[in-house]
Amino acid sequence: MNAILTLNAGSSSLKYGVYLAAGDPELIQVGQVENIGPAARILVADQDPRDLGATDHQGALQSI
Repeated sequence: MNAILTLNAGSSSLKYGVYLAAGDPELIQVGQVENIGPAARILVADQDPRDLGATDHQGALQSI
């Protein structure tokens, strides 16, 4: 499966979308890591939020 990952980085958040890259791109997952710094948490559509603790943008990307 080929997929496309899109990222939108802000000062304290990292939003993302994953698209299936067959024919017309189809969004298959969307979410964000918010409150990057002392108390980050990841929010994924249709899932409960998960606390990540203290992390930076690199840690947020690894969590995605």
